This record gives sequence, C-alpha cells and structure tokens, in this order.
Amino acid sequence: MKKRISKKIKIIIIGGIIGIGLSIIAVLLYQTDLGSYLQTALMPQDYSLVSNDRMKIMKERGCVYDGLLTPRYNAYFNASVEMLERSDCHYIHRAIETWNISPNFPEIKRRMTVVKNKAHKEFIYGMFLAESINITKTYYDPYSKRRFYYSKMCAPGTYNAWGENTCKPSLSKKEYRDYLKAVTRRAIDLGIEDFTFGQIYYQDAGWKKDSRLIRGVIADIKKYARSKGEEVSVGAQTNTIDNEEYLRSFDYITGGIGQDTKGRIEKNNSCWSYYYNRDGYCWALLWSDKYKKIANNILVYLDWNNSSTDDIHRFTRMHRNDRTRFLAEAYDFFEWHNIGFLMPLGMVLGNVPAGCYGPTREFYSASYRYGCKDEGAINQVFRGEDILPNHSRFISQEVPTQMIAGREYTVSVFMQNTSYKTWEKDRNIALGSFNPKDNLIWGINRVGLEEDDSFGHNATKEFNFKVIAPKKPGKYKFQWRMVQEGKGWFGQPSELVEVEIIKQ
Repeated sequence: MKKRISKKIKIIIIGGIIGIGLSIIAVLLYQTDLGSYLQTALMPQDYSLVSNDRMKIMKERGCVYDGLLTPRYNAYFNASVEMLERSDCHYIHRAIETWNISPNFPEIKRRMTVVKNKAHKEFIYGMFLAESINITKTYYDPYSKRRFYYSKMCAPGTYNAWGENTCKPSLSKKEYRDYLKAVTRRAIDLGIEDFTFGQIYYQDAGWKKDSRLIRGVIADIKKYARSKGEEVSVGAQTNTIDNEEYLRSFDYITGGIGQDTKGRIEKNNSCWSYYYNRDGYCWALLWSDKYKKIANNILVYLDWNNSSTDDIHRFTRMHRNDRTRFLAEAYDFFEWHNIGFLMPLGMVLGNVPAGCYGPTREFYSASYRYGCKDEGAINQVFRGEDILPNHSRFISQEVPTQMIAGREYTVSVFMQNTSYKTWEKDRNIALGSFNPKDNLIWGINRVGLEEDDSFGHNATKEFNFKVIAPKKPGKYKFQWRMVQEGKGWFGQPSELVEVEIIKQ
C-alpha cells in the first residue's frame, strides 16, 4: 500500500513539474516574437471586406491630404477647412500621418469637430500606418494605461533606415502589433474608417511565405470596428508584391501612378517613375493587369518621395491649364479601368524645389489661397464637367458612290471613341454633316445616339441612318464628323466621298 501511494505521489510530482515547465515555456514563448507570431498567425482569419458602396465612394470621390488632422504636418489648418467646405471630396486618404511621430488623438478629435462644424459635412478619414518610426519616441495609451516603446518595434538591421534614430517597424514584433491594436482602436472610437499600411513589404518581411500574420492584424481591426457598429477599410502600399492571397487580404492596394516630364501616364508599362530608375523596379503600375487581376481594389495617387522626378513634383511644374487637363485625363483613364484616382489636395514636397506650392515651399496645396489653385479643376472633374477635349477616330463607312436623284439610301459610318469620356445621349454627342459644315445636302445633318447607348474608351459606334439623294444630278461631297452640341467638332472626319447623283 505504501509503495502504491509513493508511486502515485511520484507521478503527481512529475506531472506537476512537467505542467509547470510547459507553462513557463508557454509564457516565454508568448513574451517572444516567435510565440506572439504563432499566436497571431493562428487567429481566426474570417473577416469581411469593405462594402462595394463604401469602396465606390473612395474610388470616385477620393482625395489625398497628407496629415490634414496632424498638427506637425498641417499648421495652416483653417485654410484647409475652407477648402474642404468647397470640396466635392468624400474620402480623405492619409488624413492622419504617423511618419516618425505618434498620433495626437486629442488634437485629431478637435480638428475633426472643427471640420464637421465649419465645413458642414463629414468625410471618410484615412490613417497612415507609416513604415518609419522614431526609436527615441514613445506612445502612451490612456485606454490601456500602457506606454509603447518604438525602439522595441524595429525590424532587425533597420536602425537609421530612414535617417538618424529611425527604423522600420516589424509586424513580427509583439510591441508593434500591440501598438497597432491600441492606436487603431482609439482611431475607430473617434470615427476613423480607413487604415493604410505604408510599404507593407518592409513591415511584413515574411509576406512571400505567409499571409496569416497580416491577416491576423487586419482581422483584429475589423473585429473591433464591428463591435462598435462601424465599417472600416484596410489597405497597403504593396509595390511589386504579386502573391494573390496576400494582396487579397486587403480591401485595396495603393501606390503612385508614374508619369513622364510631360505628364503622360505610364500607360504602356514603360516605368518612367523615379523608383524604376533608381532601384530597377517600378513603384507605379499597380493598376496594370499583373497586379489589378489579383487584388480586390486599386487606389492610385500622385506619389511623393522627396525627389524632383516624383509624381507630385512633376505635377507642380506643369502649367495650370496642363494640370487641369492632366487631372481630368488621369481621373477618366483610371475610372475606365475601375480604379480610383485620388485627387491631390495637400502633399509633402520636402526640400526639393517645385513649381507651384501651398502655404510653404515644402507643401503642395490645391487651395485657391496659394499658387497652384487646382481645387476648382478637381471639383469640376468630380462633377463630371466636360473640361477635356473629346477624341474620336474614323474607322470605316459604307456609302454608295452613285445614287439616283431623290431616292432614299441607308448608309453606315463607324466611329471609335478614343477618349476616356463615355459617349452617351445626355452628353449631346452626335455624328454631324461636316463638308460643308452642318449641310442638309443629304436631308439630315445630325445622327444622335440612342437612349441606351454607352460607348467607352476604344469602343466603336456604328451609325446607321437614311439619306435622301439630292434631286439635281451632279457630284456631291459626303463627309461626317463627331460633334458635341455646345462644345464643338472633334476627332477625325470620315473619309471624303464624292457621290455621283444621276437621273432616274
């Protein structure tokens, strides 16, 4: 009996030691990056993407105002509020900036209140979760009564990556994930509805192998928002990441558009952008099929990187009329590709000389108060006003070269829409008799569009219509061209045909 009790005691003791040991190991694992990584990676991954209605607003009425709600970035806040009151923007991308600074939520809340009261409208505000942090700074969270240390968030080997006392934060660091949880929850409580990770390939170095880490972080943000009855979107700057599972973790991916010195967009994948020239890859072109087909949504904007060849510096050096044309063409081009082009309201120029600028030479503003004065053009584009010249190309036609005087004939003229403005009846676009202009030689001088016609970029419209041959024999010119009533003629005219009219 004694031996049996002794044996049971030994088993209990050994079991207890093993249990204590496992508990210690579990605690140690939890306190380490590895343990925290495993914990996050095993989180439930089921979360909903933002609604199509919300994304439609962000695509069609999106603007960029870097640091709008951040005091260090926007010392001229009153002028910004005046511009917002006049603005047709509904979504302000990157309104909260965290590049090497901590979010000042009391001031953010105050500014949001000022905008609401003075501009008499509410916006979808975006918060930028920067890829650069200052290791000398800390952030105190009054909710959890905890102080976060940026020095504990750094990815290995990234000290001074963005300048002295900076580093790249890493999602593999528990301190960083806890910090993200704290600041995003505080932001959601204030009404912030959008979060963008800056250059996520730096923050999540393991993206090539596994997407569970970022999905766990996103799931936590969305879960908290749902608990508050809110809907939030989460995006990221993804550059050349081409892992579909990873890209589809986000509501959208975002980046610059790329353009040459004349403002032409990189439509042919020619990579004029600064990053291509410097590092051998293309920061822009996220909207190309290589990335577009494997992402949920794309938002693009005029990129800035403190270089004379970045998008915003090239934009500021254009003549004002050219900037207006560029904004309209870029918006139409990307809208046609189901991509959101975020209009520039305010952006950092840094210490690189620019053309026009805002309250200081270091910052671009579209406000009427300053030199660029682009806000009017931006609102015109949002309202769908025709500020761009239309374009069309003649394709072919079917016209008899000989007709009998007074008889009715059916002819066809094929015209291609080579602009990015859709041809629809309510835009008063038609085919008009052109040689001579507005002539009634053929009994008709306008052929309009049908009620349900909708011809977008590169679509061809076949105009079928009846003409009546002139009663007097002879040779008559037959040539037509596209016209928008009240705006004028545009595009290539049809090929000139001299039709011979003969007696019956």
